[in-house]
Amino acid sequence: DQLRDQHVMAETEAWFARTQRIVEPLTLDLAVRRALSDNLDHAVLKIEHAIQAETETAAILRTLPSLQTQAEYRWLSELRIAESQSADTGVVSLEPSFSSERDQKTAYFEVAFSLLDFGISFFRARQEENEHNILEERVRRSAQNLVLDVTEAYYRVFVAQQAVEGSRMLRDRLQARRETIRQQIEQGRITDLEGLQADEAFALVQIRIQDFESELYKAKAELTTLMGLAPGSDFVLAPIDLEATPPRRTFDVKSLENEALHGRPELWEQDLKGLIATDEVRARIVNLFPNPTGFFGGETDQNEFLRHQGWWYAGARLSWDLLSIPRKAFELREALATEDLVAEQATLVAMGVLTQLRLAILGYEDAAVHYELAANLDQVRQRILSSSEKHAGSGQLDEGSVLSAEADALFARLRRLNAWVELLMAEKRIENAVGRDAPGMPRNAPLPPPVEYSRAEQSENWQK
Repeated sequence: DQLRDQHVMAETEAWFARTQRIVEPLTLDLAVRRALSDNLDHAVLKIEHAIQAETETAAILRTLPSLQTQAEYRWLSELRIAESQSADTGVVSLEPSFSSERDQKTAYFEVAFSLLDFGISFFRARQEENEHNILEERVRRSAQNLVLDVTEAYYRVFVAQQAVEGSRMLRDRLQARRETIRQQIEQGRITDLEGLQADEAFALVQIRIQDFESELYKAKAELTTLMGLAPGSDFVLAPIDLEATPPRRTFDVKSLENEALHGRPELWEQDLKGLIATDEVRARIVNLFPNPTGFFGGETDQNEFLRHQGWWYAGARLSWDLLSIPRKAFELREALATEDLVAEQATLVAMGVLTQLRLAILGYEDAAVHYELAANLDQVRQRILSSSEKHAGSGQLDEGSVLSAEADALFARLRRLNAWVELLMAEKRIENAVGRDAPGMPRNAPLPPPVEYSRAEQSENWQK
């Protein structure tokens, strides 16, 4: 309980530290750079990558020979007194004597090099290096997905803001018309049916506004989380040119497939896993052999009864655990089966990458057609609105018809805007499916410092 209370305090402080206000207008480039710098999931993956680098270094150091040293002091309560006895007659041949001191001081060192351990450690070090490279590829893929997610969330916020602002203006005009219609009903100039129709239009717009505001809140919360900020952090999007029509693009499918097969981090990861599996097979094979070990060392003994109190030694030994061979043989079979499994998994991932790319291309074609239809509908609705306003000016149409045309035009424009974003995101999904990094993205450029809220402002924003 005490530990959880401490962590709650730390987590609360971290929450408030990340609740910030971005002063300057938030551009997509700035949002992406802030996400790559402060996103928590991406940061955790980068820390794991750094930890694996330390594990790799430790694995390389295991290939070094062993160097053991020892120094010992020992005091004996009784001297080691011994006598000698004839093995044939049993007669004591020497009177009791001792040849060691009561205070014993010894020291030694030994350098040993195990050829078997070196071979296994060599393969293990290469495996750890490839594990480090795998995490590097995962960090790269995480950055690619993060750029895609931030881009989509950014445009979702933008579209939702446009929808909320346009709907609120329409709501205000509908509210004014409702008041006018009520006055006309009271005066007996129109029937109750027109009043109910005005109420219905107002209610529908209110529902739309509620949906748009909910989408805006969710999109802003998602974008702030992707940027590593706490929900409740405030920002204003920079202006975006809505009139620029995205050009229709064509794609060389074979070229994109070749690029995806060469560039996707997941496929690099599978290649590295294959190297790890192969090194595991080699390590299992090496482990079946006897273990030759060479050693060299020195030893000292301060016993004054010894003629030589220091000496060197060297030698070699050969060890082989024969009863472990059946177990090691089955471990080798497991490693061989794992190597085959990794190869099949690589094929599966490659097919998944190509399928994702094909679907992304089909999605782009569908989004392009949808944008053209939405753009045509937007143009028609805008012309209908313009014509309705002209006829209303000449007294041929009432204000209700104009407001209805205005609502249709607004929703058609929002549909075109959604189609515009979807077309843009469809192209980004193709780049993501290929495995491209964001071109020219200044990831290391300095970020403008955000402004922290006061505690009172933070509490007020959270309540809102």
